[in-house]
This record gives sequence, C-alpha cells and structure tokens, in this order.
Amino acid sequence: MKIHTVGRPYKCNQCDKAFSLNSYLIDHMNVHTEERPYKCSHCDKAFIANHYFQTHMITHTGEKPFQCSQCDKAFIQKSQLKTHMKIRTGERNFQCSKCDRAFTEKGYLTIHMKVHTGEKPYQCSQCVKAFKTKSRLTFKVRNHIRARSYKCSECDKNFSSITYLNEHMNYHTGERPYPCNYCGKAFYTKQYLKEHMMTHSEQKHFQCSECTKTFARKSNLHNHMKVHTGERPYKCSQCDRGYITNRDLTKHMKKKSHQGETISMQPV
Repeated sequence: MKIHTVGRPYKCNQCDKAFSLNSYLIDHMNVHTEERPYKCSHCDKAFIANHYFQTHMITHTGEKPFQCSQCDKAFIQKSQLKTHMKIRTGERNFQCSKCDRAFTEKGYLTIHMKVHTGEKPYQCSQCVKAFKTKSRLTFKVRNHIRARSYKCSECDKNFSSITYLNEHMNYHTGERPYPCNYCGKAFYTKQYLKEHMMTHSEQKHFQCSECTKTFARKSNLHNHMKVHTGERPYKCSQCDRGYITNRDLTKHMKKKSHQGETISMQPV
C-alpha cells in the first residue's frame, strides 16, 4: 500500500485548499462543518483537528518539552519557542513598506497592511458587510446565527444555543451557579468562572510574538496584538476615533459629548 503521495492530491470541495494526506483533509472538513470530534476528557473543550487536541492536552500535564537554550524558559509548542527566540534576538524580518513598523511573523504584517490599504477581503454571505480579518467575519456570522435562534424573553439578546440562553437568564434572575473553589466568588456563566480560575494560576501559555508579554487567555493576546498591528476595529459612530476593544469604545461613548447616542457594538 502506498503511504506517501506526491504533491497535495486531496482537495477540499468547499475551498481551494489541498492536502498531502487524506487524514489532513478529513480534519480540515471540520472547519466547514463546524464539527469538533476531538474532545478533551479533562475539560469541556473540543477541537477540529487531532494536532490541536494533542497540543491542548499538554496544558493539563504541565509538560513543556521545548526549552530555550539561552534562558530557563520552556514552551508547550515548538512555534512558541521559535517566536521566543526571535524576540530575544530582536529579529523582525517582515517590514511594512508604508511605515516604519516591522514584525516577527508574516501574518501580522499582512493584518497590519490592511490598516494602510483599507482592504476588507472577508465578505459576509448574510449581509453586505466586509471585514479585514477572518475572525471579525466569524464574529459577524455568529451574530446572524443568534438572530435566528434562541431569544431572551426579558431583553433583546439572542443566542446560538439553549445552553447560552439559560446562562444568560442568570443575569435577569441574579443567580450565580458557578462558584470558585479557591476564593468563593460565584459567576453567572461557566465561561466567566473559567476565566476567573486563571487568576489563581501563574500559567500564561499565550506569548506575544512581537514583545515579551504573555497572557493566560488567548482573547487577551488577540486584543494585545492590535497594539502592534495598529488595528482599531471598534469605531465611534459620532467621531473618527477607533478602539481595540468594545470596552474601550463603551468608555469613550459615555463621555458627555456622546451621552444619549447609540453605541455600535460591532467591529468594522
């Protein structure tokens, strides 16, 4: 039986990607179906591909097999060690042609360039809006799904599952069914409890590729990267200011000059 094939003969019928092995294609198809067949037995996370699952499992064992030869830091993934070494050496091979910024990774330069070009290549199939990054498009599509799904009877919010709706109802009832075993604080949702639990841990698995900062949550790293790329996706509808997070936009909108105006909570 022939195990290895030449080139990438296994083509996805949903997009233009191709793969060298059929198993890679099978995992990739989960991106389109949104299936997550690789489930963690230690927590409630699930993954679309086996390699993501295997990387996640290391977070439970505490194993960090990739050791820096220049300091005592160690990492879960080889890519994290590679990023760390670039930070140590100051290597920034990807230079912006429009300004003086340079980046350690090509992907971050690509995102940054859209600040100059205004390009929005990710078109929403449900409406006319387009976005600079795929993550912003995903956010928008989820909002469309929520609009067709589970509606709160107490306010105008919508949710993609009955589980999220039930947790949301805790805000209206005041119930906090998720207590912390360390300090006694209780939370409306399981996700808020999970984020809180990280404050009791010193582990910060998510490292910025552009500076030495590390984060306990991937979402915090994602927001931090906008400092480097120059992204300001949350725009004020009353003036020309842009902000990294919804929270920053909300604070801005509470200024006296904007009081009484509607806050746009969508990234642009």
